[in-house]
Amino acid sequence: MNFYECHFPFYALIKAKTLRQAKQLYKKEVWIQGGEDWQLISKDTAILKYGMLRRERHEAQFLVMDLDGPEAKIIMVK
Repeated sequence: MNFYECHFPFYALIKAKTLRQAKQLYKKEVWIQGGEDWQLISKDTAILKYGMLRRERHEAQFLVMDLDGPEAKIIMVK
């Protein structure tokens, strides 16, 4: 699995096999018109960004469960 960030119009961190799959998830779950400014990021970067969000919500125990696994999904939207 790869991790992708979309920065516009709404930030999203998405776990997907391909950029195409990430864009499809974004259109389905975040904004029907799709996003722009995509970036492939490392798993370490995804862990850091997601961990900071979860820490703010006192839910750090879900970090590993959400980032591991074979299914594509939206990890966070801001």
